[in-house]
Amino acid sequence: MHRRWGPISCALALACIGEEAQHKAAGNIRFRQGDVDGALREYAQAVKQTPSDAEAQVLYGNALFEKERYDQARAAFARAVAIMPEATAAHRGLAKVALRQHRGADAERHLGDVLSHDAHDREALRDLAGLRAERGDLAGAEELLLRAAAAARHDVRTLYPLALVQTRRGETDAALATADALAAAEPERGFADYVRAIALARAGRTDPALDALARALAKGVDDIGQVEADQNLAALRTHPRFRELLSQAREDR
Repeated sequence: MHRRWGPISCALALACIGEEAQHKAAGNIRFRQGDVDGALREYAQAVKQTPSDAEAQVLYGNALFEKERYDQARAAFARAVAIMPEATAAHRGLAKVALRQHRGADAERHLGDVLSHDAHDREALRDLAGLRAERGDLAGAEELLLRAAAAARHDVRTLYPLALVQTRRGETDAALATADALAAAEPERGFADYVRAIALARAGRTDPALDALARALAKGVDDIGQVEADQNLAALRTHPRFRELLSQAREDR
């Protein structure tokens, strides 16, 4: 006779593993449910149980980061790196804390550590590109974003900043080609047409830029105020059609 087993509950499953692993698993469940405080308590117990567990330190650091306890999160990630220098998640954690605390040089160093272990990490490539762009290294930013785009050709979070960097570098044709890739990735949204409007406006091609902006607004650009203030569209502001497009977009909201 065959014995039939019913579904194993979370509590029963947790009982089958060690105490430290139980705390990590319970913390993960609470974190996914949005109970960051509960997750933090579980991860703290895991760290207390086994301070030498790099994964537990990273999980603890992530929960501390969500609670905006950045110095404590930084310390947890640093402990994880000391335990396991190749722990990419710990280096990424140190980078995100540095970014949140506006410590650009530290963030670049930690992102470099991430990429030394995984040269194709798209999030690290994007974040590092953003830092390079902020300090005016547009060529370096573009190179990093092209690497990220090569790893995922339809990643909007990579293609959009890539197109903006190409526009700022005066690479109108490249920016328009990236806009085409954006359109293929998100055909129903206004990202691609907005990028086209920016690239064409900066190139002095006013009428096609306004046409592209009209398409972007028709697809539902969320923040009309941001469009109005966008310095990339400065060349269009004195054109009567620009004001008409924004007025119509506000009426349609």
